[in-house]
Amino acid sequence: MKKEITFERVNGKSKLGINPSDFYKGLPDNCNGIITIEDIDNVKFFQHKYYRGELLEYCSLNSGMTKEECHEYFKSQYLCFRLAEGEKIPSKYSRRAKIYVRETVNADGETIEQAYKYIPSMGDLSYQDAADFIQKVELLAVEMWQYSTSSGLREKAQI
Repeated sequence: MKKEITFERVNGKSKLGINPSDFYKGLPDNCNGIITIEDIDNVKFFQHKYYRGELLEYCSLNSGMTKEECHEYFKSQYLCFRLAEGEKIPSKYSRRAKIYVRETVNADGETIEQAYKYIPSMGDLSYQDAADFIQKVELLAVEMWQYSTSSGLREKAQI
């Protein structure tokens, strides 16, 4: 469901009675506009909450690594895609992907940089791709540390 709220901004003040500074950054002091509010994609929200809040926490406690170190390791193991020569990163991932580049010398003797692999941001994954990734991390956690996949939050994430 979408809702649109009309607002007016005069002399840097909002007529809505709220002033979240991040939202208004970059807007002129006098302007009109529309704020669109959408429901969260609940399944993806719960996927993220389950992965970050439960699964990574468990892996971190059992591995001795931080949650961020675990996350980077899992992404490098399960979300790393190699590119064939001349192949481009899919546009849905190109904005936030971690891109690995190597220098090569072309036939003219010029050094050029060429992407050879990338790791997309989890936020850019489809629901199914994120679920597949999380299941791979779960499998590792089950095998290494007897992780239990019975969780109310996991159920809400529909993994």
